[in-house]
Amino acid sequence: MAHFILLGLHFISTFVCIADTTLDLMENTPQEHEFDASDYAPRTNREPVVLIPGLLASALESRKIGDTKYDRIWVKLRRFLPPKTNEAIQILKPIYNEKTNTYHTFSGWDVRPIDYGGVDGVTVMDEHLSAWTKSFENLINALKAVGYESRKDMFGAPWDWRVSTVDQINTNGVSFLLKELVERAYNQNRKKVVLVAHSCGGPLAQQFLNTYVTEEWKAKYISQLICVNCPFGGAILPISYVMGRRRIAVPGSESILNHLTEEMGCIYWMMPNPLGYDMDEPVATMKKSGENVTLSNIYKFMKEANMTKQEIAMQHSQKAMAASTSHPGVKTTIVTSYGLKTPSLVELDDSKEGAKWWKELVTEINGDGDGTVPLQSLKVPHSWKKKDSDILNFIEYKGLDHSGPISDKNALKDFVNLFSSE
Repeated sequence: MAHFILLGLHFISTFVCIADTTLDLMENTPQEHEFDASDYAPRTNREPVVLIPGLLASALESRKIGDTKYDRIWVKLRRFLPPKTNEAIQILKPIYNEKTNTYHTFSGWDVRPIDYGGVDGVTVMDEHLSAWTKSFENLINALKAVGYESRKDMFGAPWDWRVSTVDQINTNGVSFLLKELVERAYNQNRKKVVLVAHSCGGPLAQQFLNTYVTEEWKAKYISQLICVNCPFGGAILPISYVMGRRRIAVPGSESILNHLTEEMGCIYWMMPNPLGYDMDEPVATMKKSGENVTLSNIYKFMKEANMTKQEIAMQHSQKAMAASTSHPGVKTTIVTSYGLKTPSLVELDDSKEGAKWWKELVTEINGDGDGTVPLQSLKVPHSWKKKDSDILNFIEYKGLDHSGPISDKNALKDFVNLFSSE
């Protein structure tokens, strides 16, 4: 789950709340990560690479049913300006059917990832705001510098994070397309494929490998899986959006953000789960009463707030996390960052007389992590069930942010060496 959960929604809420093209971007300004092509020389031994982005890090486009032309919606800020604001929000926000546990786009519209198989949908979300909406841009530039070419031996696997969750990717086409893409990459290069997964892309790749393909398929097609700052145990930030109101810069944005995220499948996939949190470990606390919200009692609080759909969506996601306890069955490298202030507990405000805590602004208390994902969630792979033959390597960086290992100049040199050589 990338910093896009803050930044992308920040842009939308800012434009919705004020019809002004000036953005206050001082909050959540990303770390500066340099890239210099002169640091790299072309390499002859290159394994084909498939890039799997995290939550909100796949560019999306939409069209009216019946139209032939798609238009970018994530992120294209012009589409969120009046008088098109309500239409854009309707398109972006999915509708959840709790009876069938399925997600779909607003009636009359079609939404899909941009440039599946190419890299345009996983480079930056908005070229005019690239410093804040980078996905794999720096890594893609590094790969190009050593000889990689889009759709030849470098491929992007963007996915529609609005309607995808751990128990949906095998039925909504995400896993099907990924399997086809890996096979195409292998057939074009006659080499096994490296999956590079960032943030929520890691749990997606793990679920794909553990539940959608066979051991024989993995042995034939996959060289290794590289997971970068992946929230295998979930994260605390989704608590802020699901169980309260989180304001980003602009008064009024808290209601808009809650409205946008309340039925997004990926939000429930990224809620804290038992792989990273003990059942009685606090994930939130009540400001006045001091009562703790834990995985063992969270549904009680959801019932109190009449969060029926949210409760059902989370229950489905939590039940489907069983496949995430096991090593994915291919050589796997876990890359993590730590040493940054990271939201690790949410304070829900029950202090106002007669107020309803789920309608109040939340406060986040920081702990250790990569600035987005708490360290305990990043470390879940240390406890994966694995066979003696399973290979599991760990690389750690202190002080790099959530996207640092695939953006930082020095880290990129190490990264490219994992699957290419002279």
